[in-house]
Amino acid sequence: MDSAVLCMLAARHAPGRIRAWSMDVHFADETERRNARTVARLAGVEHVDVPIPDAVLPELFEQAVLANESPILNARAIASFAFYAEARRRGASVMLSGAGADEVLMGNPGALTAAMARIEEDRRLVQSVLRASVDNLRTRHPAPVAESFTVGNLGTAPWSLSDTSTSEEVRYAAWVLRELVLPPELRGARAHGITVHTPYLDTRFADVALALPESSLRREGVGKWLFRHAVRGLVPDEVRLARKTPRYGHTALSSPARARWLELYREWLSPARMEPLGVILPEAPLSLLERYTRLAPDAPEASVVDRLLMRLCSLAMLHAHAVRLRPCPES
Repeated sequence: MDSAVLCMLAARHAPGRIRAWSMDVHFADETERRNARTVARLAGVEHVDVPIPDAVLPELFEQAVLANESPILNARAIASFAFYAEARRRGASVMLSGAGADEVLMGNPGALTAAMARIEEDRRLVQSVLRASVDNLRTRHPAPVAESFTVGNLGTAPWSLSDTSTSEEVRYAAWVLRELVLPPELRGARAHGITVHTPYLDTRFADVALALPESSLRREGVGKWLFRHAVRGLVPDEVRLARKTPRYGHTALSSPARARWLELYREWLSPARMEPLGVILPEAPLSLLERYTRLAPDAPEASVVDRLLMRLCSLAMLHAHAVRLRPCPES
């Protein structure tokens, strides 16, 4: 719905100059792609559905990590990198993104709880590869954050370490945007010469949205209630009332390019790559990978293992390039 609203408004203000974009990748949400076609037709704009072949994702992994300047934890970030490359090739230079709408309008009321569950899984698993001397995940944080969310006995939620004068929901929104949502959107696009604007994060919109009472944002478990009401007549009901679906995609186990992913993982998770990081048990990641290869793609633990393997590969890639680069004299 978020991008649909932007498309309809932009088409009104700049008729004949707008294109609607989506990407065709094996883990894309088919409902969202169908809705994109519907909205483009109603807005009278060209719809460009960019195909992202599965085979290109592992080959672009390293480039995407370097463009994001931070670890990647799922294949969607790589698909976004490939999408922006193709969009630039097709002449795009400025794009509008619906990123941030879920965070400022409580689009997914269960997101914070789900994020806590993922963090608990991640922290428990990472202890199997961390050197004991740097494993501080069981450290308790002092009084200022004592009342914030905790993850079993593994520490405090990462967003709870920021300014405690704001609500837990606002701190979570800021964290998820900074750590997960915006790097692939903004840095990935910038690497290809595309400027991405995020209207829902404009302070004139976000400040108002964040000040709304929860009762205006969530009704009967459905998020963005007031926003859905406000855009009646602008976007079709099947788009306006669509429920949010998870966007996390596996890589190696569920990908048609599984063999290439596993080959890439083995290369970057080797002891020679892990040792220079200083905080990882050099042999542990490959042991974890071997366990991973024996899982079914839909196994409950497959997702958490995949996230850790991608993070470790990302760190190895960032370290390898940092070592190669000459230091900047100005710094």
